[in-house]
Parts: sequence; C-alpha cells; structure tokens
Amino acid sequence: MTEAVWQEIVKAAAPMRPDDQARASIRECIENYYNLAVDIRRAKLARDRWRKRATWARKLADGRPPWRKIELRAIGHLQRRAERRIEGFDVLVSAHQGGRDPEGGWLWGQLFEVWEKRFGGKVKVSVRRGVPTGPLVRFVVAIFEHLLNQSISPHTIQAAVRRENRRRRKWQEACARRESFKGIFDRKK
Repeated sequence: MTEAVWQEIVKAAAPMRPDDQARASIRECIENYYNLAVDIRRAKLARDRWRKRATWARKLADGRPPWRKIELRAIGHLQRRAERRIEGFDVLVSAHQGGRDPEGGWLWGQLFEVWEKRFGGKVKVSVRRGVPTGPLVRFVVAIFEHLLNQSISPHTIQAAVRRENRRRRKWQEACARRESFKGIFDRKK
C-alpha cells in the first residue's frame, strides 16, 4: 500500500484517526482476503481427480494380486489421503453453494474489526436523503476503490453493516442464554 493510498484511506475515515497498527492491519486483511479466494470450478475438478484416485486405490486394494503388507499399507495410505482431500474439497464447494460468498463475509468482518479497533469507530452508518453516508462508508469505499480495485455502493455497505449488527445481536443473545444456565450443570462437591 503506497503512502498516497494510505493517506486517501485516512482522509476518507475522518474524523476518525488510525492508531499506529492500522496500516499493517489493513494490509494484512487485504493480503489474507486474496489468499482466501477459491476458484470453485478448479476445486470441483480437483475433487473429481481425488475421487478417481480413491476409487483406484480401493480397486487396487481389493484386486487379485497377493499384496504384501507394506504394499497394502501404502495403498491404504493413498486411499485415506484421497478421502481427506475429497472431504476438504466438499467443504469448499458446499460453502459456495447457493450464491454464498464466505470470503466476502470474512472480509467484511475483518474490515469492521479494523474500523473499530484501529480507528476507534462504530459499525454504523448514517442516512441522508436516502443515501447511506458517514466515516465508515467513506472508509470502506476507499478500501474497495484503492486496494481491491472495485467500486461499491453505499447501500451495499449499509446492508453489510445490518448483517454484522444482526450477527452480533444473535451472538450476545446466545451468550446471555448460556449465562442464564451457568452453574446449573456444575458438579456438586
């Protein structure tokens, strides 16, 4: 991230001021986001290749030649490895089904965390004349434009803020429910 880009982000976040860790946190967030990106088509192809390997190993182990123990162990290892890979690819593929975007959800969570912890802001937007605005909106727009080379609508940011606040409320409610049961299941001494 160049100094000019950093200054644009800081200017967009005004009146909030970043702490000395903010720049590194944003850089790490963007780098990790790009590392999370999954090409679903390639993941499906890789899963299919590993399924073929697992089938091959199963047939090989069940085959006629009298295999020695060491050979059977190697074949079993290959089969287990293939099955673990298949499970991993199944998780990736299912995470993206139905138009879900797990990487995008992760990015929003990280951006909101940086905003709160490094800039001291709150995860909220103001609305003026039907258009979401405020320091968080300007901050996210600057991140998307300068670091991700994407344009983003203030309404998209508003929807992400609503989702995040809803998620946080649910989490707080779940924690409160757990607190109300505290001590009930403790062992008596």
